[in-house]
Amino acid sequence: MAQAGMSTRAIGAAVGVDHKTVVNDHTASTGENSPVAGTVLSLDGRKRPSTRPAPEPGPFDGSDWTEPDDDAEPETATPTPAPAEPAKAKRRPLPEAIADAGRDLARAAERLGRLADDDRFTRNRDQTHHQMPELLGALDHTARLIQAMNLPAAGASEETRRWWATSLHTLSDTLRGVAHSLNQEQK
Repeated sequence: MAQAGMSTRAIGAAVGVDHKTVVNDHTASTGENSPVAGTVLSLDGRKRPSTRPAPEPGPFDGSDWTEPDDDAEPETATPTPAPAEPAKAKRRPLPEAIADAGRDLARAAERLGRLADDDRFTRNRDQTHHQMPELLGALDHTARLIQAMNLPAAGASEETRRWWATSLHTLSDTLRGVAHSLNQEQK
């Protein structure tokens, strides 16, 4: 996937792991810091440089540190209390974050639908197959969220529940048909 120009985040999303795991696995197997070089296709579909510039060093550069003396007598001074941990930053309310993510996903899905309907799609289809890992990763994340929502326990009207079930069955049937076609090809 890296050779196809996918970013480590896109590879992670495709295989269901954090992008840091992709980098760590690559480093462990090859000794190189990054599996990708040059320009990569990021999760948002834009081409970006594969690496970021190194961060500026912070105020501590280690120049005033001295090696501790293991043979020294322990100090009898009163130990200073550890500083209190800084308060954690407030996180955004989860329902609000899910609503925004849902809107973003709907916009991206609409864009993908328009691309599938584009008159150029059929003749360019073979050049789009490398995007399958990202698309399947997005579907997997969406399915995990839907499952975590525990829809059978949701306080929704019978009509809404019926619509949810019909929509999910339609998607499931469509995906099952694609999977069946792929299995038939292999036989």
